[in-house]
Amino acid sequence: DHRDLHSFPTRRSSDLLSYNLYFGLYDSQTGGQVSQLQRFFGLPTTGYYGSLTRQAVADFQTRYNLYPVTGGVGPLTRQQITQVCGGSGYPYQNGSVQIT
Repeated sequence: DHRDLHSFPTRRSSDLLSYNLYFGLYDSQTGGQVSQLQRFFGLPTTGYYGSLTRQAVADFQTRYNLYPVTGGVGPLTRQQITQVCGGSGYPYQNGSVQIT
């Protein structure tokens, strides 16, 4: 599954994802971080952490052996997202990331 990261602003990932994100949250509660996460996964940008976002995060956690797989974004998942994005922030150096 090919995910496009071209729409990410060029900011440090730690600035983008600093909240613990989980099902039921809205952008208004997270300073827009739900939408940032949805763009990372190539999902429709709704600003609501719904079932599609939770499943994309769970798939990412499984792919990178982040256990327990919760579908929520905490410190370990944020750290892995930063590593996938080249360690220095967005966009990822080649403009995309493969998540299988």
